Parts: sequence; C-alpha cells; structure tokens
Amino acid sequence: MKTLSKIAFCLSLCLLGNQAFAKDKLIVWESDQNGIQALTKVAKEFENRYDCEIELSQYDTVHQIEKVIELNSKNERSPDVFIMMSDKLGMAIHENAVSPLEFMNEDHEQYLKATADAFKLDKTYYASPRSVETLVVYYNKDVVEYPFETFNEYIDYSKKHAGTEKYGLLAKFDNFYLSYGILSGFGAYIFGINADGSYNRDDVGLNFNNASDGLSMISDFAKNHMPKDMSTDKGWDLMDELFIKGKAAAVITGPWSLQKFAQAGVNYGIAPLPLLSNGKSPRPFFGCKGYAVNAKSENKSLAMKFIQVINEEKNAIKRYEATAELPPLKTVLSNPLILNDDFASGIAIQAEKADPMPSIKEIGNVWQPMNDALYQAISSKHPDTKKLLDTAVENIKAQYDK
Repeated sequence: MKTLSKIAFCLSLCLLGNQAFAKDKLIVWESDQNGIQALTKVAKEFENRYDCEIELSQYDTVHQIEKVIELNSKNERSPDVFIMMSDKLGMAIHENAVSPLEFMNEDHEQYLKATADAFKLDKTYYASPRSVETLVVYYNKDVVEYPFETFNEYIDYSKKHAGTEKYGLLAKFDNFYLSYGILSGFGAYIFGINADGSYNRDDVGLNFNNASDGLSMISDFAKNHMPKDMSTDKGWDLMDELFIKGKAAAVITGPWSLQKFAQAGVNYGIAPLPLLSNGKSPRPFFGCKGYAVNAKSENKSLAMKFIQVINEEKNAIKRYEATAELPPLKTVLSNPLILNDDFASGIAIQAEKADPMPSIKEIGNVWQPMNDALYQAISSKHPDTKKLLDTAVENIKAQYDK
C-alpha cells in the first residue's frame, strides 16, 4: 500500500508540474488569410513576451458572433478574441457573449469617436475598433478623367451613350445597405436617438420626411439607367464585369471590391458618393469591426493585452496593407502612408459623411422589410413609394420581441 501511495503521490506531482508549466493559450479568429498573415509576426512576438501560445484561425467575419454564441451554449472551446461587427453589439450583449474592455475607458480617445462609440453601451465598451468601412465611388480613369459630382451627371452620361451598353453609374440599389445613403439624404433614419444617446427602437424613421422621394429616385435610377439584371442575384458580378471592361464609368461599392479591381488592372480612382437630386449628399452607413473578448474566455486579461498590441499604430498599418481595411486610429489616419493613399483617404472622407450602423439587436428586423420595399419599388411600373415605406416600417415593428 505504501508503494501504491508513493506512486499516486508521484503521479499527482507530475500532473501538478505539467499544469504549472502549461502555457496560457489564446485562440484568435481573423477574417481571412490576409488578416492572419498580418497578425502572424506580432503574435509570435507576443508569445515570446508573455510566454503564451496563440492560435490564429480563419472564420467569416459576418457570422463570427453567431458561432461564438453557439459554441458557448454547447460549452465547446470557442475563441478568446474574435471580430465583432458594430451592428451586432446588441445581440452579443443580449447573449452574454462579450466581456467589457476596461482598457477602452482610456484608449477610446485614440480612435475616431464615432467608431469607439459604436461599441459602447451604457458607458461600457465591448470592443476595440479594428477597421471602418463605408461605400465609395470607384471610377474608371480610362473612361472618365474625373468622377462626376452629381447623380444627374451620371444619368446624362448614360443617356449620351444609350444603345451602346455603356453606363454612367452602377450600384446594387435593391439592397438596403447600398440604398440607405440615398434615403438618409432625403431625411430618413432607422432609429431615433433618446436623450441619453441610446437608440429608440420605437422611433423608426424610414418613412419620415421626404424618404418616399428618395425611394422614387432609387426606383427611377434602377429602372431607367442601369441594366435590368442589376436588380437580380446576377447584379453583383454584372456590376464588376462592366466596370472592369470599361462599360461602366463608375460603381458604388465598398472596400471588399478593391482587391478584385486591382488584380484586374483597372485604372481606378476613389471619390465620395455623388450629390442627390435634391442637392444633398448621401449618408451611407459606416460600419465598424472591432476586436472583442469572449465572455467565456479563461484568459481575459491576456486577451485584452493582445488586442491592445495588435491595435498599436505600426501593427494596425501592417494589417491595413494586408487587408485594405482601414483602422480608425487617429495616428494611423494622420500617417503620411495613409494620407497619400487615395483609397484610404477616400474612405476616411466618406466616413465623415456617413451614419453609424445602429448597434441594437432590432437592426436585424430592418433588412428584409426594406429589401422587400426596394424590390417592389424597382419592379413596379408606378410604385406608391410612401405606402411601400409605411408597410416596411409596420413590418419592422411587428417583428419586435418575437
């Protein structure tokens, strides 16, 4: 028995020894291989500095929070650090999937205020801004020397080239994300703002002011100045194809198109969205992606340190160079490398004339009703745009708390 006791004692010491020398491990999710490539070197340096292990994995940004929630609910190993989109903050908090980031109480001043605020609720920050994106105009310099300043000028270009299958401006206006800027330029908004700065889900302003005039403009432009297939599932590929071939002077899209156009050798430029028929500027969404810490992480403190390191200026610039996703750090935006980058400066300029994506969970109720209204407006000969928007708002509110 004494021998068995000694063996058991030795095994216990071995187990305790293994635990004592086991390194802390962080699982970090990035959006794609470009993002992973940008983090690899800094992750190695972090491992050496903090005697830990970092596992970099790829997962689609759009669905990261949903996957984190799913894994947490099953008590399965989930990432310590992941990318959260600002419009999903409400969902993440509701599902207890994210931890407050105490360091952001001071570090928020390093970022554009609107981007830090996008991850803030009740004076608490839940993510550190990673990148900001918004819609811009890509124009083909081999087709037009300079971008036009107004939608009407792009319409005139299309009319001038009628019958030649050449177009002035293309965009997927049947998609609410793409069309919101026009509606907001006519006075629409998604949710009103309470006195404390929070969103009021009961104040839906998508049929407010002259929003119906904006929907009428979208309807007319899509039906009369773009190919019919633009408002179908083929529209995305068709838009890119026509732009690359020089048959479209300009397109409205986001940072995700940059690599494709560059690889195709398009001689493109970047410009803000053109003025609307009412003379005002569109206010598209600007979206933020942020690094968040999983509420179920066993290494929250280490995870927060890692986020602070990868968002340092030098590391953020390297990530931008690899991903073309612009970090909203003030020092990055004032860096000569960024100031002299037409794409980065174009995004930064348009972001100043953009609305943040609402971060409450009810934003999820908005997309389908508004996409339905856009489809009806574009596909109908004589749409009642006011009625379509009234119906959309009713359908948005009808989904609350279901």
